[in-house]
Amino acid sequence: MSQEIDSDLHNFNRRCEVALPYILKPRPLDAERALLDGASPFRTYTDGLFAKHEISLPTLPHLAFRLNAQGPSLTSNAMEFVAVQPLTRELSTAECESVGATLALLNAVGIVDLHRNNFVFGMRGNEVCFVPIDVECHLQRFELSRCDFFPARRGHHDCCAGVSHLAKYVQGSGDKDAVLKFMRGYLRAQRVLELHRQDVHRRFIECLGPKPLTRIVYRNTDDYYQAIKQQNWQGFAAEEVTQLLRGDIPYFFRFLGNPALFHWSSPETYEATATNLDSYYRTTRPFGSGQSQANVLEELAMFSAFFMEFMPQDLVLEYHELRLLKNGTRMVFLLGAQATKLDYQQILQGTAA
Repeated sequence: MSQEIDSDLHNFNRRCEVALPYILKPRPLDAERALLDGASPFRTYTDGLFAKHEISLPTLPHLAFRLNAQGPSLTSNAMEFVAVQPLTRELSTAECESVGATLALLNAVGIVDLHRNNFVFGMRGNEVCFVPIDVECHLQRFELSRCDFFPARRGHHDCCAGVSHLAKYVQGSGDKDAVLKFMRGYLRAQRVLELHRQDVHRRFIECLGPKPLTRIVYRNTDDYYQAIKQQNWQGFAAEEVTQLLRGDIPYFFRFLGNPALFHWSSPETYEATATNLDSYYRTTRPFGSGQSQANVLEELAMFSAFFMEFMPQDLVLEYHELRLLKNGTRMVFLLGAQATKLDYQQILQGTAA
């Protein structure tokens, strides 16, 4: 017997259902299998890569899958349900760095849409799990500021962004040093993954099923809910309105290597989307070009700035090559000899350049 869960309706009023020990998802599970299947060659490769460089392994469990369909389809496929218990202890240094390594791995394969409901954070047996459980937006450009891992409104900590899980832990435990440990885990893993970027991309793509697709998100989901509530379709594309009228949150996707955009026109049929939504709203940034050192430094500074609002007014944190200095509303983040001086209040309010 299955039970629907509180998830968004897509594609003719479909949503996820729980049928323990599985969760049923009415779409392909290509990226979830590559990242979380115990038999995934991609995970074997990346786990080996991290072990070789003595980097903490990501906090990703090995899950079981049952597939009823492959390729583009709205048939439900099954993924082992990830049940966790709340954290009741402080994370070890290695566990904190593993959380950062998890984010770096998601970076390497372009995972976006990393909001709170798409993450699980807690204890699974004796192991810490910080794991994305809804991975349908992949092979897209990863930036911590543009992938829903941070809130759209700076300074909004009790929010739907994925980082809120980590903020809750740091606030509840008082483990201020965890912020730099998260960051160092991210940095060390990112450097190795960047060094092997082409192999990482190739092996991930090889693990995807036939004709793999990735969801393209153009708006915040709340914009759609407000439109449905108010029955106001002004400013929406025709392909969005058609889906909104039947109570669905609009769903668009692309196939790997194909720039065309598609949507489901019936439960059995998909068709090309006539409206050029990339120019209508926002363009999906190119994936696979790598990250410069300046970009990594900027992202780590933004990561630390998010946590500064609930930190003491005067603060000095040091962990290996990372230093974080805070004096009132001024913050200096240092990575080795490189320093980024930031007014963290401006960053949190979204007003900094």
